Amino acid sequence: MQENYIKPLDKFMVETYKLLMKYWREVAERVAETCLDLCEDCEVYVIGSVARGTATALSDLDVLVVVPRKCEPRALKKKVLRKVIWNIPYDYPLNLHIVQKGEEEKWLRKGFVKIK
Repeated sequence: MQENYIKPLDKFMVETYKLLMKYWREVAERVAETCLDLCEDCEVYVIGSVARGTATALSDLDVLVVVPRKCEPRALKKKVLRKVIWNIPYDYPLNLHIVQKGEEEKWLRKGFVKIK
């Protein structure tokens, strides 16, 4: 009986992985454009397993946005997600992290891809 559940789950995981890998740069660029429209002088990075090239079917796209002190991260995150969510696949595994300038070092230690 357990075998019946594994096949659909495997297919779902493979499709999720394909979706992640096919669109990660495009999604990150959309996040970057949206952030720059809302708060100038942002820096946007892809971090985590996608940036390191170790993504699996269980991975998500971790996007780090570094904002100047004048921008409030929590409010910006809500605005960015509201705008970006309509322009990416509904089930895209996006994880958005927004920090203020000076707090990014620990996030960038394990590798990153700078987007903007």
